[in-house]
Amino acid sequence: SMLVGVNEAINNAVLPETCRAMLLAGAPQCLLTPADQRHEYQEMYVRMLGEVLENTKQAMHDALDVDNAKIKQAELIKDGHENTVTTTASSLASKLGEVADKESALKRTSQAVLDAKAKVAEAQLEQSRGDEKLEKAENDKKVIEDALNEHVNALKEESDWEPATANIHLDTLLPLAKWLALGESLISALSTSCTKQSSNRSAFDVMVMNQLEADLKNRVAELTVTLSNGAPASKERSAMVVAMQTALDKANDEHQHAATQLSGAQGTHREAACAIELAEAEFVAFLTEYARLIEVRDKKTFELDNFKNYNMLCFTTLRDKVVEEVKPIMEGTAVQNVEFAGVEKVEPIMEGTAVQNVALAGVEKVEPVDGRAHV
Repeated sequence: SMLVGVNEAINNAVLPETCRAMLLAGAPQCLLTPADQRHEYQEMYVRMLGEVLENTKQAMHDALDVDNAKIKQAELIKDGHENTVTTTASSLASKLGEVADKESALKRTSQAVLDAKAKVAEAQLEQSRGDEKLEKAENDKKVIEDALNEHVNALKEESDWEPATANIHLDTLLPLAKWLALGESLISALSTSCTKQSSNRSAFDVMVMNQLEADLKNRVAELTVTLSNGAPASKERSAMVVAMQTALDKANDEHQHAATQLSGAQGTHREAACAIELAEAEFVAFLTEYARLIEVRDKKTFELDNFKNYNMLCFTTLRDKVVEEVKPIMEGTAVQNVEFAGVEKVEPIMEGTAVQNVALAGVEKVEPVDGRAHV
């Protein structure tokens, strides 16, 4: 019965319970009475019921509008989350590229440090090999000059001469003469000439001492020439070592800078990774809320459509139906017990009213919608 749909609307309306009870009680007699046969009070009831249903429909529209407004705002927020995820993903990719670049730079500077260290070692080895002879010449020159100044000159002086002191000087000069290969005859004569006091030396002894002094000075002169000739090359080797060391220091600085840059890039990459993780988590959480809003809106849309297409249609159908005049098949035929298919029996409004089995013409069969009837 279409009354079921009307009663359902009354039960779902926001009404005081006394008013609801009154509407439910009056619905059968008022709505099942054809529109053109209703009493004035029945018409008033129908209008009042229509207002209730219209108010219910409007309230459902308003609630749906509120939900649509919420969804519209939620879509803006959703777009914001999507943009944030896209932006943070792009930033993460960019930071990852920066990390890769910094790693490459660090690898290059590491190799540069190794190359610079190798060049420093090579320059130092070249310097060591090249300066080895000069260092030996410098040391030999010093030894010979010390021998001349401390020992030969002391033996040639007259004052403070003692045999023991003379032997000490001889112990230094004799090995030196042998080391310098000054000559066998000179070396043999030294033992005698050096142990005599200057005033007691013969002409031969004086010649031996002079020859020793001259030979030592000649060796000093030779070593001086060697040192002078080797000085430019030694200076170049020293400069090369300094240059390679400077290059190594620069390479170390660049390596340290590259390491710092990589550490910074890795830090920003970690921050970007955390940012996109947070953005995605917030987006997923919001999508849950967004889906809930859509579900609530869709449910209310369905309920509104069902209310209009079922509850309201039941009401308007019953409200607007009138009794159609039935003509007799043949003149003089009495019309009694008029009935229309699918219309319930209408009770008389007042006692003594002769209306019986009046049918509402044209009322279609009501089919259920999700367990409820609809026209």
